[in-house]
Amino acid sequence: MKQAAALLARRRWSRADLGARLERAAAGIPVAPVLDRLEQLDLLNDADYAYTFALRRMQRQGWGPSRVESALRRSGVAPCVVETALGRAREDLGEDFGLGAGIDRLLARRGVPRTPAEARSLASALARRGFDPDQITGALRRLLPAALARRLETGD
Repeated sequence: MKQAAALLARRRWSRADLGARLERAAAGIPVAPVLDRLEQLDLLNDADYAYTFALRRMQRQGWGPSRVESALRRSGVAPCVVETALGRAREDLGEDFGLGAGIDRLLARRGVPRTPAEARSLASALARRGFDPDQITGALRRLLPAALARRLETGD
């Protein structure tokens, strides 16, 4: 319990991640009762963890919903909890779901695209961050000069 409290004092954990970490250190001591007790005390809560994780990654790091979902599932968060957390994040962030933050981060490094190749590269980078292709297309239409946006859409 002492080691779990020390880990939770530093940051939030999913139940699965904290359990795995404690099992490595516990050398055969069962950790499920410790995890159950932490949940009873509301010190361990996958729903809060997932929501905080999603919101932070989307706002501050420019991640898209599919990338957040993948990361949370790898952390052992249940799919229904992930969906609820993403729904809450959508309500707080609006329909662009953090896309504006993702674009801003990329534009700070790359600048506004001036050629179709640069625009395609930006779209590809946003897709890797986990954004929906339709969202990316709509955002690029608003961001790029009309002539460049048309060239990008037609493939010229």
